[in-house]
Amino acid sequence: MKKKMAYCLRQLILLLVFGLVFVGESVATTGSISGVVQNSSGEPLAGIRVGAYLIDDEYNAVGGLISTASDDPNTPENEAGTFTINGLPLEQTYKVRFVTTGTNHVEEWYNNSSDFTGAQELSLTAASPTADVGIVQLATGATITGTVTFSDGSPSSPVYVQAYVADSLDWVTYATVDSTTGAYTLQGLPGGNYDIRFWAYGTGYVTEWYDDEFIQLSATSVSVVAGGTTTGIDAALTLGGEISGQVSDVNGGIEGALVKVFDATDSTVLLGFTITAVDSGGAYTVTGLPFGMNLKVQFHESEGDGTGSGMTEWYDNQSNFSTATTVSVEDAGIDAVLEPRDTTNLVPVYMLLGLL
Repeated sequence: MKKKMAYCLRQLILLLVFGLVFVGESVATTGSISGVVQNSSGEPLAGIRVGAYLIDDEYNAVGGLISTASDDPNTPENEAGTFTINGLPLEQTYKVRFVTTGTNHVEEWYNNSSDFTGAQELSLTAASPTADVGIVQLATGATITGTVTFSDGSPSSPVYVQAYVADSLDWVTYATVDSTTGAYTLQGLPGGNYDIRFWAYGTGYVTEWYDDEFIQLSATSVSVVAGGTTTGIDAALTLGGEISGQVSDVNGGIEGALVKVFDATDSTVLLGFTITAVDSGGAYTVTGLPFGMNLKVQFHESEGDGTGSGMTEWYDNQSNFSTATTVSVEDAGIDAVLEPRDTTNLVPVYMLLGLL
């Protein structure tokens, strides 16, 4: 009996010793990045979205975006403005972005950079699995307001207002037009000059740039000052025309094909697009096109990542923009039978539309 008790005691001691050693030597497999977000006066900011991005991927936050904490008495351990991004794989280098959509604070990348390229890198390793960026203060932004009216009543689909750095495709922020009043507010803009676009995709109305132009090159830039408000940046949208046709291959109509319509004089000016629907037999209609403009049409076998993928061609059975046949608004029968083509060096439709 004593031998049995002694044996059990030895086993218990070994279990405790090796168990403690095992626990003590456990190694973290993920890390975290934390900090505090404040305004320029040092007051905490709740609801600012924060994301960690791998240094080779500017567009996808690892694990998505989280929000800075609010001053909630039910969670006193989370002070207002604080954030912790957990679950980040180790042996990786990250950049941190502060997204301010819906607030009047200027978006930035840590540490005080306006873009991904200039952001400071943070490395998480097994030896150093956490990083604290400390206090990050966001600057107060500028505001642009206005009203959008519609020639034939407010559309059922939303219309967006987008701000671009003047004379560039650098998209900064957007706002949704109020479906009842037509009012909109753009916030969080750094001081500077902007081209404003009223984007009406899918509504039948023509997308335009301020002030009453169809292409950005002709837009009137709007100047803003940090902390200030610029009013009266209005737009009156009118119904546009359409073109239609069918996209097919040797097997018949293609569902999910991407159709893009460009200004016939400039392959960077995208005027409209659509994706052929399921059970459509490849039929398509692109609406909201401005009257009086010459157009060129490009077809892709599938949407892909917004670039368009698979077989592609320009109307009418051409391999590039320069040789494509010009069409006009209200033309029907703008068809394509796709064959294998070179699909390199294509520009994503979402980039051209400022949706990235």
